[in-house]
Amino acid sequence: MKVFVAGRRSGKSFLSVAFLIREALAGDNRLVFYVAPTIGQARAVAWGLMKEWLPSWYTKSWNETRLTVVLGNGSQISLRSADNPDAMRGVGLDALVMDEIADMRPEVWYEVLRPACSDRQARVMFVGTPKGLSSWAFDIYKRARDETDTEWTSFTCTTAEAGFVPEDELESAQKDLDPRVYRQEYEASFESPSGVVYPFFDEENIQPVEDDGGRILVGMDFNVSPGMSAVLGSRVIDELHIWDEIFI
Repeated sequence: MKVFVAGRRSGKSFLSVAFLIREALAGDNRLVFYVAPTIGQARAVAWGLMKEWLPSWYTKSWNETRLTVVLGNGSQISLRSADNPDAMRGVGLDALVMDEIADMRPEVWYEVLRPACSDRQARVMFVGTPKGLSSWAFDIYKRARDETDTEWTSFTCTTAEAGFVPEDELESAQKDLDPRVYRQEYEASFESPSGVVYPFFDEENIQPVEDDGGRILVGMDFNVSPGMSAVLGSRVIDELHIWDEIFI
């Protein structure tokens, strides 16, 4: 499993399509999925690139309705949508790209696609721009960073490192955007989402504590659009330990 976290306009689409084609060419009759949050995104991001990169002499057919191409070796690359996960049940995959995973529900991976990867031990790449510490994408990224888990690897790339966006445009964006938003969108940094009760907390503030069985304190703020935010904590001697938050 590979996790690629990158800033905007950093070549994520190029990497994803290159991975799809390489895996489809790795053997005969392989099934490779590219999954985006919506089918419109899948078409806009990957379909045109595949048509540009795959030579006509090595493709048997292009199905515009199903967004599936069949290669000369019998392998198929199929573009799918995470907003219709049940349509992906019942298949066995050889390779998979999940693009912009922070915009997908975690069940799409855990309940639908993860089992589809088991029998053929599919090669999987997760791709996306961060969307806060509360996202399941952050959990995936943390696991990939764990050096003791040899099945997972992670890679990061900022917009500046990719080199596709001019430096003066990056400087302009940095002036226009909130620092937290700029770090998230351009520097591939997982940040607390805006509107939460403690937006500037990060991992360095977190440490394991024991549950002393005391009272649970709840603070709620309904002046958040469109829903509400809340923190849950406990008082331990003269300290307030915040151990969870809810943001709707």
